[in-house]
Amino acid sequence: MKRVFLVAAILGLLGAAFLQWQKHRYKLMVQDAEQQCNILAISHSDTDLLPHEVDCALVHHDVLMTFRLGPNSNFYWDCLPPDQVMLQRLTASNCKFYKRQ
Repeated sequence: MKRVFLVAAILGLLGAAFLQWQKHRYKLMVQDAEQQCNILAISHSDTDLLPHEVDCALVHHDVLMTFRLGPNSNFYWDCLPPDQVMLQRLTASNCKFYKRQ
C-alpha cells in the first residue's frame, strides 16, 4: 500500500512539474511571438503607425493568436501559433494583417 501511495505521489509531482514547464514554455512562446509581431508590423507597408507606436500585445488566443499593434490602434495580426507551424517563428506568410473598423 505504501508503494502505491509513493508511486502516486511521484506521478503527481511529475505531472505538476510538467504543467509548470508547459506554462513557462507557452509564456516564452507568446513573448517571442509578440517580438516577431513588432518586427512584422514595422516592416508592413500598410500600417499607419510609426515604429515607436507599434507595441504588439496578445489579445486573444485560441486557434489563432490575435495581436493588437498598439494600445490605441485598430490594426491587428491573426497568426498561427508557432507550435502550429512546426515551431517556426511568425512570418507574414502565416499571419493575416487587417484593420478593424
